[in-house]
Amino acid sequence: MVDENDLKLTKIGDWTFLHFERAGACVTTIVGVTQADGTVLDSGGTSLLHLAAREDRTGCLEFILSQEQPEVDRRDEQGRTALGLASKLGFLGAVRLLVDRGAGVNVVDAAGYSPLHFAAMKNRV
Repeated sequence: MVDENDLKLTKIGDWTFLHFERAGACVTTIVGVTQADGTVLDSGGTSLLHLAAREDRTGCLEFILSQEQPEVDRRDEQGRTALGLASKLGFLGAVRLLVDRGAGVNVVDAAGYSPLHFAAMKNRV
């Protein structure tokens, strides 16, 4: 359930929810976010970058990655990076964007798996 305080944000920079929607994001991806740099975390350590990667929202990923040096290898509470999530879910477009921006293919999560492991499991290496 979304808390009404999470809805107080109407713009990120010059972008509104409609801009993100047109760019391929969804409102659930950006609810509660106060910055577009990928560093704003929820209680589980999930950043906007994680959410966009998990939902294969390449338009949103491109926007976040165009901001001031987002931390592409930031980990959530389970040690997962945005690249790890995209790789595990098989989202090739998101994987390419993140790798092109320097995301680590060998960064392991809490279970010991890296994005490269997930790619190999899906025969995408």
